[in-house]
Amino acid sequence: MKQKHDLINSEEIAISAISFLASDVDQLSRFITLTGIDPNSLRAFAQDPEFLIAVLDYFLHDEPLLVTFCARLSINPHHVLIAHEKLATKMEN
Repeated sequence: MKQKHDLINSEEIAISAISFLASDVDQLSRFITLTGIDPNSLRAFAQDPEFLIAVLDYFLHDEPLLVTFCARLSINPHHVLIAHEKLATKMEN
């Protein structure tokens, strides 16, 4: 029997987080400023597991943003943490 954590698609949550940021000019600007990435490179970076981890980390360190994002996706904020952990574990292996 699969555990609930196994059903969480980490990459899908991270890509949704990027889309969420892209839909809010202020948040996207803040994210770009903090990370120093080129806004035109977002699509390319979306394929990079380290970047996906960084995106989820960004959300996990901003509770109001996390709560708003999770409400929009109708997911539990804890799922973002699980997705982050799953991606980090994949990177270690």
